Amino acid sequence: QGSPIGIAGRTGGDQTARAQAGDQMGPYLRPMPGRQPEDVAKFREAFALQKKEMRKKVGGRVNKLNPFGAKPLRNAKKAGTDILVKKFEEMSEEQKGEVRDKMEKKKAERMEKRREFKKKMDEMKAEKEQKTKERDEKRWIPRKPKPVPITPVKTVDGKTPKGVGKKVLSKVPVVKRAYAKKPEEILYADVGLSFVAGLRMGIFHSDHLDKRLYQRRREALTDWLDLMSVSLPPEMGIHELIDALSEKMEYIVQSQKNLHEIIDKHPLSDKDWSPSCSKGKAGEGFACGFWKLLHLSTVGIAEQRGGLDDVEARRVFTTMEAADAIQDYIDLFYRGCETCRKNFLTKYERCDFGRCERLRDEAPELLSEEDWRELPLWMWELHNDLSVRVAAVNSTKRDAALMQWPNMENCFLCFKEDGEWDMEEVYDALEKTYWSGPDLDALKKMKKQKSMGRMVPRFCVIVGLVLLVAHVFKRRQLLITGMHKKFDSISSQEGKKA
Repeated sequence: QGSPIGIAGRTGGDQTARAQAGDQMGPYLRPMPGRQPEDVAKFREAFALQKKEMRKKVGGRVNKLNPFGAKPLRNAKKAGTDILVKKFEEMSEEQKGEVRDKMEKKKAERMEKRREFKKKMDEMKAEKEQKTKERDEKRWIPRKPKPVPITPVKTVDGKTPKGVGKKVLSKVPVVKRAYAKKPEEILYADVGLSFVAGLRMGIFHSDHLDKRLYQRRREALTDWLDLMSVSLPPEMGIHELIDALSEKMEYIVQSQKNLHEIIDKHPLSDKDWSPSCSKGKAGEGFACGFWKLLHLSTVGIAEQRGGLDDVEARRVFTTMEAADAIQDYIDLFYRGCETCRKNFLTKYERCDFGRCERLRDEAPELLSEEDWRELPLWMWELHNDLSVRVAAVNSTKRDAALMQWPNMENCFLCFKEDGEWDMEEVYDALEKTYWSGPDLDALKKMKKQKSMGRMVPRFCVIVGLVLLVAHVFKRRQLLITGMHKKFDSISSQEGKKA
């Protein structure tokens, strides 16, 4: 109360009196309706007195940034000037200009120091980054060379057209063998087609079409992509699509349209499944290719120890974690065969074929080679059981035993004398079929030859030492028994006779 600003802010009264008061007060005070000019003059005097007392409290120093302002700085020494307001007002215009120039000069010097300091800090930062880069380059980090994809991925801009000559020559009976695909190429093509078809059909199915994926479905998709990235062979071209989906996870979970957009940017070179999966029917073969995908991924987990052998692996899986990721995908996204899906989930929950005992959830570094092999062997047993069950439901004429893989023709050593499975031979068959068998055989053969090459020199050294010891022992025996004198006399007599 009593503040001229507070009184001036009230409304009401005669507008004419308000205008007259405003003309007399000037631009600093708002019109006070209902007040006489004498009252306005008193309020102005009170306001000036209050302002003067405020200046005395803060020291009465000149504002460095605004020397002519009515409000002085609260800390005049910090501002860089000790000139009193009263003294500054008494100065001439020339002196005021000198003071102003002096203050601007100090300001320019201060800004120059700041720029030099910033420049020096930037140089130190760049030097530190350069030293860190040189240190990292000196470190030896084992990295696998990026292999050439067996199944090439076509880009949107440039397609990989098949030549006319290749089409013609591939139909010639004698020459077509040169254009026939290798077994691993057929395997990778079927696996890639089923992987992409599974994403298109299952991620956004009829119950979740064009809806955002919730947390559980999103986590299941992330685990599935991580598992495929770790387990599939590095030479497969499908890795480009897997990396793109993982990087754009926030985008693809929004709708089916976004998912198909990313998939369309990485089309596969093959359009149909191989005849072994499609059985001559165009567009069919998804279930066959998906089983190949499961076998390939489980064998890949065993061969690469869940990602421990891959320096660039984004995650390391245990055998139990890999099986859980497969189970979540089949439960939420698999739409190829509803009966097969239910049978798989039932057997998984019941821990059939010793799943809960055979698969381990310990640290991957603690798992042995036999522990890693249990995952592909468990998947093989489950697949054989489901194949026999499906064959019985379809009432096929073939014997149920013939539906199991491998059979006697494929792997004779996989069966023991009593007819039971030999698990080591079965795993070797899985490895040769799904994990570039010829390359592994060549590697084993090379290791064997290398070990044999090391054994030959050792054998020669041992034989030489044995012969040397035998010779020394014989000479010693001759010296002890005196037989060497008899031999010497006989030889000398024969020489005389000659």
